[in-house]
Amino acid sequence: MRSHSSIDKFKFVCINGCFEDEASVKRIDDEISVLIEQGSRHFVFALNDINYLDSTGAGIIINTLCCVQKESGSLSIITNDKKTRKMLETAGVHHFIKIFDSKDEFLKIQGVMC
Repeated sequence: MRSHSSIDKFKFVCINGCFEDEASVKRIDDEISVLIEQGSRHFVFALNDINYLDSTGAGIIINTLCCVQKESGSLSIITNDKKTRKMLETAGVHHFIKIFDSKDEFLKIQGVMC
């Protein structure tokens, strides 16, 4: 995870590059766990700048979803990358996580003003 920011109740997590090795995956997972422990319950994963999303990356997304749903939270994904969207749809992720093309589209649907 390269960065995260907040708008309204939503914590935006921007993941860049790829999930390269076990250490980077653990670091991302640990950073998200800290945010959850600090009270964040509504996450938006921005996946526009990733090179590759494999089952490890998908596992982090699903794990985050499970953690926040226990606390009545939510998770959404933003990606304008056609390969990433196709992989998520092939895996069926779009059936339980809303996927948006842009941050503006997400904010508009949520009724959040910047």
